[in-house]
Amino acid sequence: MKVSLNWVKDYVKLPDDMDLKRLSYDLTMSTVEVEDATDLSESFRNMVIGVVQQVQQHPNADKLRVCKTDIGGEIKDIVCGGINLRDGMKVAVALPGAHCRWHGEGEPVEIKVSKLRGVESYGMICASSETSSPSRRRPPSWTCRTLTPPPGRPWPTPWTSTTSSWRSTINP
Repeated sequence: MKVSLNWVKDYVKLPDDMDLKRLSYDLTMSTVEVEDATDLSESFRNMVIGVVQQVQQHPNADKLRVCKTDIGGEIKDIVCGGINLRDGMKVAVALPGAHCRWHGEGEPVEIKVSKLRGVESYGMICASSETSSPSRRRPPSWTCRTLTPPPGRPWPTPWTSTTSSWRSTINP
């Protein structure tokens, strides 16, 4: 069984200095054996939740859009092919330096500031399959095409502060 550290924190007050290794040990000694603990934060380094402020048609491409996106106090242009983008939408944004899978395929590539058909793009608005999450499975409450956080998720939140899990074996 895989368990999210954030889920546990919803029910148990943990010390501020508690790390995943210590928590795994404490759980193994007191309740269930923890087989494996994985810190997923590195997979989401340089990723934030952004808010699309305005969606415009790309001037040189029919299937691309230019999204003015608030990435935490800064509005940046991000070129995207997502067809479900709309003003006010919260989206997963891979900033320069993040690693993503292009259309969810192959090995992760580093995101850089680049020009797409003549328009500079500061990062990438990600679909769930494009993040570097090891499972690459879409959480059921998130949209299918563009990764949209569920309501109530703080914004802008670097994902590195919210992602850890472990696998437990429960022995009778």
